[in-house]
Amino acid sequence: TLLAINQMGVQWHTLPTNRLRTDLFDAIQRNVTQFNPQDIANTLLAINQMAIDKYLNQERLWSKAKSYLDGVNDMDRHQVAVASTWWLEFGTSDSNEQLLYPNIRSIINTFRANTSPVHQVITESQLQRNVLKCVQNLFVDSTSIESEYKVGVADCISVDIYIPPSSLVVGFQDDNDLNSNSNTSEIVTSEKGIMVEVNGPSHYIQVGPVRSDKVLNVATLRKQQLLEKMG
Repeated sequence: TLLAINQMGVQWHTLPTNRLRTDLFDAIQRNVTQFNPQDIANTLLAINQMAIDKYLNQERLWSKAKSYLDGVNDMDRHQVAVASTWWLEFGTSDSNEQLLYPNIRSIINTFRANTSPVHQVITESQLQRNVLKCVQNLFVDSTSIESEYKVGVADCISVDIYIPPSSLVVGFQDDNDLNSNSNTSEIVTSEKGIMVEVNGPSHYIQVGPVRSDKVLNVATLRKQQLLEKMG
C-alpha cells in the first residue's frame, strides 16, 4: 500500500489526515520485524521519497536493513542505496543525524567501503545519444563529458549526461563574421558542472485527451527533485 501511494506521487504531508499518517507509520513500526528484505527496501525508499516527517524515528527500519544488507539481491540493495541518498539530502539535520540513525550511518559506510557501485539496469536511448552528440559539439573540450554519470550513495543514480567544470568552455562562431572559419570561446562558470537529463516519451504520462496533455511521470519527477537537491 505504501509503495503504491508513493508511486502515485503523494507526499507524506499531503495525506488527508494526521490520523492516517500516524496509523500508517504505526503499522510500519508494528510489522517491521516481519518484513522481508524487499519489504524493507520498498518501505525505506517510499517513506523517504514521500518526505516523511524527519522527526519520526526510522531507526527500526534502518536496523533491519543493516541486518539484511549483505544477503539482499541487487535490486533491493540498489533501493536501499537510493533511500540512503534521499535520507542524506532530505532527512538529516545537524541535531539528529548521528543521534537517531547510527544504523544508516553504518549502512552508508558499508556502501562506501565497497568501491563497486550497486547494480542498476540502464537503457541509453537513441534520443539520449543524439543529445549527447549535440552537447559535445557545444563545448571546446568534450572529452570529459560523460554519459550515464553516477552519483549518490554507492553510485546508485545514473545521470544521462554530465558536463564537468573543466569542460565548460563553449565554442561558437561570431555572427558578424559568418564567412570566417575562426571560432570564439566563452567560459561558463559552474563549480559542480552541469547535469543533463533527457526526457523522451517514456518519461511522460497522458493526462488529457489532447496529445500535448502530458506531464512527467512520478519516477522522473522524483529523480529530478533529488538531483536538484544534490545541486
